[in-house]
Amino acid sequence: MARFLTPLDMRDAGDGKHFIVLAPLMYILRPTWVIKYVLPAVVVPKGFYTDLASIPRVLGFALPAVGKYDYAAVVHDYLYRTDSVPLMRKSSDADGIMMDAMEDSPKSPSWITRKIIRAGLAIGGPHAFHDHPVIWRPKGLPEIPEESNEQR
Repeated sequence: MARFLTPLDMRDAGDGKHFIVLAPLMYILRPTWVIKYVLPAVVVPKGFYTDLASIPRVLGFALPAVGKYDYAAVVHDYLYRTDSVPLMRKSSDADGIMMDAMEDSPKSPSWITRKIIRAGLAIGGPHAFHDHPVIWRPKGLPEIPEESNEQR
């Protein structure tokens, strides 16, 4: 079953670090999460800003910020926001959904890549949990940047 019902449509937001979602991204949750959060899907809205995977520089050679985990990273960033739907009670739940979403992505990363990302989330994730609201955007960037040919 394809759990991502829409393609990931995003582009660089103009600062070289963030991306903006240009069309809603819909991910159907696995049954265990549906039961826990009483919601069948996560819909990341158009205009949402993400930095994709926040990979420490020391691991950048092995795990670039942009990769096969982009779909999952956008869902994960959304679930980390203070007012996402469903509102995550624990960062570890959002991390678990990201693990599932990486497996469900159109181009799933390898098992070892998923394990490395999971370890990184356990270490660095909780400090960023519920840091920003869904409508947050990096200072100085517009809500929807001007059209360009740099779509991903």
